[in-house]
Amino acid sequence: MPAFSLPFYKVSPGGNPTLLVFTAGTGVSEHQYPHIAAKLMRPEQVGAEQVGFVAPSAEKSWSLTMMGGEFCGNACRALAAVLHLHENAPAAGSFSCSGMESPISYEISRHESGMLLSRIEFPLSPDQFRITELENAMRLVDMPGISHLLLDERLHPQTMDLAWSASILRKRYMLENREAAGVVWYAADCRAGQEIFRITPVVWVKNTNSVHLESACGSGTLALALYMRQSPRQSEKEKNESLAAIRQPSGALFTAGMNADAKNAVISGPVSITAKGTAFVEL
Repeated sequence: MPAFSLPFYKVSPGGNPTLLVFTAGTGVSEHQYPHIAAKLMRPEQVGAEQVGFVAPSAEKSWSLTMMGGEFCGNACRALAAVLHLHENAPAAGSFSCSGMESPISYEISRHESGMLLSRIEFPLSPDQFRITELENAMRLVDMPGISHLLLDERLHPQTMDLAWSASILRKRYMLENREAAGVVWYAADCRAGQEIFRITPVVWVKNTNSVHLESACGSGTLALALYMRQSPRQSEKEKNESLAAIRQPSGALFTAGMNADAKNAVISGPVSITAKGTAFVEL
């Protein structure tokens, strides 16, 4: 059996523990990514909700390939922080990501509290995502690299076994032919007179057949923001200029949506790098 020594960073992009494996010089090939990721995610190994594989793609540039070839907004935000803080990359730059044809632009900054913030932006024209109204007021948001089924908790309360409920819904709406699919329950919380939506995402990745009740989800946040943007409740000014603030299961607050010219999608939120090391994997 081949054995690999894999340098990695473990990152918390507002929750959603993410492993970023740097593949240069490791001998790992892309067809092995799903098998390696499945092992690394186990609690007795390194433990995570997802794994991305990072390689240099061109001079001073990088490529991120997710474990199932999907797109992951949080992994992109995590990589931006790692590149800037540990790989001598500037605070603003770009890299490529699986599931996306265009480069991902990023910007790293600090909140006045000292909290590290990671913001990504990428082209997303109206013909690159589709929002479909389904029965019982459910909405399916198809985006490059991932799809999300949105469920309003007022109409579809959370069940005792969310993973099982999500699997039933994935089968019912034939989502298992996607690279990755999320089922996202959402509800509005009112705090200090301000309405902020929160999400509870369950994400499945086809190539690893992994299911996680994620503690944060960047693409799920964006999916809800895209739906909210077309909602009749939004004024034209809000639709054109604002990003939606959406709370994650971890308690972190993300902002997401379309930028002012409605050409680029944006996902922004806190991030922290929690570990750096070497993982030993046998296949």
